[in-house]
Amino acid sequence: MEKHISPDRIANSIMQSVDFKGHFVLVEGVKDLRLYSKFFDRERTRLIQTFGKYLQRQVFAILNQRGFNEKLGVRDADFLRIPGNGKYDPQYSDDVFVTDHHDSEVMIFNSDALYAFLDVVSAREKVDDFQRSRGCSIRDLVYNLCLPIACLRYASKRYGLGLLFKPENPEGNRIKFKKFICDRRLVFLGVDDLIRTVCDYSRARSPGMASQVDILAAYNSVQGQGYSLLELVNGHDVAEVLFMVLKKGLNSTSELLSGPDSVESALSLSFDFVEFSKTQLYQSLLGWDGRVGADVLRRE
Repeated sequence: MEKHISPDRIANSIMQSVDFKGHFVLVEGVKDLRLYSKFFDRERTRLIQTFGKYLQRQVFAILNQRGFNEKLGVRDADFLRIPGNGKYDPQYSDDVFVTDHHDSEVMIFNSDALYAFLDVVSAREKVDDFQRSRGCSIRDLVYNLCLPIACLRYASKRYGLGLLFKPENPEGNRIKFKKFICDRRLVFLGVDDLIRTVCDYSRARSPGMASQVDILAAYNSVQGQGYSLLELVNGHDVAEVLFMVLKKGLNSTSELLSGPDSVESALSLSFDFVEFSKTQLYQSLLGWDGRVGADVLRRE
């Protein structure tokens, strides 16, 4: 169905809502609808899914051309703020606001919502003992285990390596993280295992994929740049690794943990208005709200 959604269709549906006098908030996907609906005033806003940031950008441009101003957008930063990204314009004037860090999942994971979530799916004593035994926090452990695949993701995007990291449809097979992260010892097994796993995953759908020699060279180039971990690491990878840590490291038997998607959903539920109000995203929205006088944000 998503393949048949055009930006004109979304823009038309917005402009045909003549009975609604508030602002439309354009967000990328259904998870964003669920997350951000908690923070916008229900009477003054309608959240609209645009099925990704590219359609969001096109819808915004169409509405601008038609002189429709009662809109704003929220999107994931992705790799936008990585140094050298020619698409990044700090003076960008459209009312589209980006997440703190790489995406909304990392923004949530980096907040105190993580520990509220851990209190639900495990015992605090277990968490403390585990962190002492590892010599680092669960947050740092997950970030460090995610960093290699994050570097490979960015290398593929920057150098056009043709690697794939997600299934063609939501029900498809995912990359098996345990092929490059030992789920017993929770350690990275090495870049060769990572590249081999992702190449095997990509090969059938990406005939133009680069050679493993070129992929390794591109990976090493990115890995050596010292880019901000928070701008590189992808939230879906965080959920995959956190699920592994919870099940294999903490031996959690919580019924809430049915897979990585359940981790994302539970973290999102733990992210409340207090945590959202600590973000730069909230401050940017609040500043815009004050200038425009739209009162789109909830007040708590």
